[in-house]
Amino acid sequence: MYDLLIKEGFLIDGTGKKGRVGDVAVAGQRIVKIADSIDGDAKVVIEAKGKIVSPGFIDVHTHDDLVFDIDPMNMPKLRQGVTTVITGNCGFGAAPAAIHCRRDLADYNVPILGAQAQKFLFETFGEYMVYMETVKKAINVACLVPHGAVYLSANGFTDRAPGKEELERERAYVKEAMEAGSLGLSLGLMYAPGCYSKEEELMQLAKEVGARGGIVTIHMRSESEGFSESVQAAARLSLQCQVPVEISHLKHVGTGYRGDMRQKLAWLKGLMDQGADLSFDMYPYTMGSTTMAILFPTEYLRSGVKKLLEGLSDEKFREAVTKRLRESWGEEDNLSLLCGWENVILSSAATRKNREFMGLSVKEIADRRQMGEEAVFMDLFLEEQGEASILLNHIAQEDMEETILFPGVSVASDGLPGAGSPHPRLYGTFPKFLREFVREKGLLTWEEAIHKITWQPAKRFGLEKRGRMEEQYFGDLTIFDPETISDQADFSDPRRFPEGIQCVIVNGCVAWQEGGIPKAGQGKLIRRRQSNL
Repeated sequence: MYDLLIKEGFLIDGTGKKGRVGDVAVAGQRIVKIADSIDGDAKVVIEAKGKIVSPGFIDVHTHDDLVFDIDPMNMPKLRQGVTTVITGNCGFGAAPAAIHCRRDLADYNVPILGAQAQKFLFETFGEYMVYMETVKKAINVACLVPHGAVYLSANGFTDRAPGKEELERERAYVKEAMEAGSLGLSLGLMYAPGCYSKEEELMQLAKEVGARGGIVTIHMRSESEGFSESVQAAARLSLQCQVPVEISHLKHVGTGYRGDMRQKLAWLKGLMDQGADLSFDMYPYTMGSTTMAILFPTEYLRSGVKKLLEGLSDEKFREAVTKRLRESWGEEDNLSLLCGWENVILSSAATRKNREFMGLSVKEIADRRQMGEEAVFMDLFLEEQGEASILLNHIAQEDMEETILFPGVSVASDGLPGAGSPHPRLYGTFPKFLREFVREKGLLTWEEAIHKITWQPAKRFGLEKRGRMEEQYFGDLTIFDPETISDQADFSDPRRFPEGIQCVIVNGCVAWQEGGIPKAGQGKLIRRRQSNL
């Protein structure tokens, strides 16, 4: 007897091959038979006629590091058809957390990971992995070791280059994480303290990852004026350290760069043809989401968020910051200048007086308070004690589409679960991608689109026996209606669940079904394996 039998679905296996009508049988955690028709009894039978049955979606770029403690279902992802998330992105994460840097690391993490980042910190990455293995969860999790935590634990919040002893500590943290099963190392080079790292230091760490079969993901130093040099640095890292590199949320930011992504992608293909092992991810939105601290020049974050907050109470300090906010930062991205204050939107606020401003741009808040934009920005950051998050309207629709269509680009959410008014991508990324790119615009076939969110990322990140609908692979499956799958979340109501997802199966168990009761507990921690797919 089978545990689960899916009947008469349109089967798309994730490889890009043309789909076909058929049945899928699951026993235990694994797919055991795929055929035109399967006879036999099953504990659970799901009728899927007229629906697409695919591997469960894989979200390679999340900040769900601590979300399962407050939401074991991770409903924003589960309801989208996601069966596996990858955490630790952009250099943010809860481990390693040396005792001396825990306050700084917590302050650093809260705008991205949420308030629970003040509570959950782990001295070693291995301890974090034990936590992730034991915490109850509905979907699977795989983890990257975050460079921000590594840097802080080895060096503290400083902009000086690490000495020999500090660099050895960083290497030891990375080695320990890889041995504990991390998929690789994530770099957040636009954020302090990652932005203070030098290329040679990063190469030393990347070599530790490459030697153990891992991957390095990079939030680049610049996604605007220094875009080309940042991409070249990623290519050098890959070539010299013999390590695969994933460039996170690939985009060229700023009103002056809209419309040039096709040219940049052709140039990127040239780097790949020369041997750089590069891949990418991107969300299907023109607006991004991040911490408000990113709007400050990095020299003001050298001693951490606490020191910056102290400085913002001094008038001369504020005058100096204002002057810097109104000028170009060269290779560093001055996002408020590049995008305009009208495109910087407050998305989270803890204080009662600022909650009414969530969803408004800094320019709109400045108009209401009858103040300058820079002054309002600094006031908001001070009043929120550095824990505010923002939305940035920073790329053109055609550039986003060109990027996602590029070979080697996976679709990812990059949602911030702790934001009070989150980016709608937290709830809508995968249904929006399928609705927009396949059903409405015909930019991709169903088979091509599903490949980008299943087998392609599974291969790239080494998720063994996942991301593909094949016998003996894990039973991570998503069943959806191609005629109705659609995101419902938008910027006015960002916490709405999508429509058109009929059933989500994780490790052979029905985790969510339309009209049913969600179930947690079947999700697994996925550790890196040495074997190649």
